[in-house]
Amino acid sequence: MNHIQHLAAVMDGNRRWAQQRGLANFLGHRKGVQPIREIIEVCLKHKIKYLSLYALSTENLKRGTEEVNFLIDLIIQGLTEHLPEFLANGVRVRFIGDRSYLPLAKLSSTKIAQVNQICDQVELATAHLTQLNLNFLFCYGAQQEILAAAKKLALRVAAGELQAQNITAQDLEDSLWTAGMPAPDLIIRPGNRPCMSNFLLYQGAYSELYHTEKLWPAMQQVDFELALTEFGQRRRSWGLTAPQKSIEP
Repeated sequence: MNHIQHLAAVMDGNRRWAQQRGLANFLGHRKGVQPIREIIEVCLKHKIKYLSLYALSTENLKRGTEEVNFLIDLIIQGLTEHLPEFLANGVRVRFIGDRSYLPLAKLSSTKIAQVNQICDQVELATAHLTQLNLNFLFCYGAQQEILAAAKKLALRVAAGELQAQNITAQDLEDSLWTAGMPAPDLIIRPGNRPCMSNFLLYQGAYSELYHTEKLWPAMQQVDFELALTEFGQRRRSWGLTAPQKSIEP
């Protein structure tokens, strides 16, 4: 049975869930909040130490101003309301990404200040907790992350701290926004779209992928349990041997 140390998920399908029901997009985003609570409960139950959720990509910031404003308001409201639950359950919250990309969304300076304030507040308030490390990938893009890491290493070389020929994989990993975290063991990709969507491209090199036709707002604890069960039945190879064939739902 495989043990999961780090579970990750792409929260895809909010808009499609709403459109299938003839609803406004923002109602899909609102419905997509519930599965976050469900997957957190599953992680706490199974003593999974890391959970990474793709909350807002750098590409998402280029959507319509009204939609992005709603998403930011939803994040502010959700963090404010759920902070007591994080504290009660020992959940440390971190925001992985580069919030300097926020102006791409053409948000007001007030709204940018509000979301930065609540993110900082929640990170600080939960920094001492150890039951679960909950990472919201916010203003995140894997290509942007790798580029930022390359620039960081280049600056170290230019400063004479590091010789270019001596750069190791560990040096690169230590320069990523996820430095210090284990690579995800399993990445859940709902919405029947078997693609990575610029999500943890370096870290997910040998992650197991789990695809489901269900859209994110429709995901429940039973669906996350099913993903964990299937993962437990797989034989991981890390490129060394042929993996055991598994049946995707």
